[in-house]
Amino acid sequence: MSKLMLTGVGIILIFMIIAILAPLISPHPPNRVNLTARLMNPTSAYPLGTDHLGRCILSRTLHGTRYTLGLAFIVLVIILIISTVIGCISGYYGGLTDETMMRVVDIFLAFPAIILAIAIVGLLGPGLINLLVAMSFVWWAGPSRLIRGLVLTVKEREFVAAVRALGARDSRIIFRHIFPNILPPIIVLLSLEMGSIILSISGLSFIGLGARPPTPEWGAMLSEGYLYMETSPHLMIFPGMAITLSVLGFNLLGEGIRDFLDPKGKYAAGLSKF
Repeated sequence: MSKLMLTGVGIILIFMIIAILAPLISPHPPNRVNLTARLMNPTSAYPLGTDHLGRCILSRTLHGTRYTLGLAFIVLVIILIISTVIGCISGYYGGLTDETMMRVVDIFLAFPAIILAIAIVGLLGPGLINLLVAMSFVWWAGPSRLIRGLVLTVKEREFVAAVRALGARDSRIIFRHIFPNILPPIIVLLSLEMGSIILSISGLSFIGLGARPPTPEWGAMLSEGYLYMETSPHLMIFPGMAITLSVLGFNLLGEGIRDFLDPKGKYAAGLSKF
């Protein structure tokens, strides 16, 4: 295991532990208002200071791990399911099925995913659930094209022809024989995508389309602290550091997994094109 992977795994494990233990290790309830302590610099009682309502920045940042990373994991799982089903079916069957599915994918890829997500959330209304729906609806297209290309390569191998000659069903061939052979680049891709998803969730919350006050989500915390950036920069520094470190952790993990599973770089070209 490389140093990159170890570093990424370490960062992610720390955030996972924080997410699990947030209610136990937070010095204060994340939404407790204390106007007598508003905009305080870090002290022993408030290690990272307080915001404009006197809420503990440390407690809100710790609890924000649950919202930002939790939502990102859910989006990632949904993307994996949708893109795997569409990519495998399209690549395996080919012909009209492939042509139809790829034209739908092309329509989604013709627009930046974040712009489509903003449009959908704008129609549905702000909120974490609507943000989840919007991101899941638009983020599957890119991975599905990559998976389809991988399936096109693997399905021509001799072991697939042998299994087909034995009378195996298409579903068994796809998910028992083809999918395990394309899993390594999918893992790398999704590990790298996690960083983009976290940034997008935080960005949409920052502009008011994601988490709504008083939810302690990192992007929403940045939005609330923006007005006090000059006088109380700690309101933005600490949630910003949490976003940066989490994205760095998943990027390092993805790079480390790629180097571990693909030492000769045979998948690098496909991932770079994506």
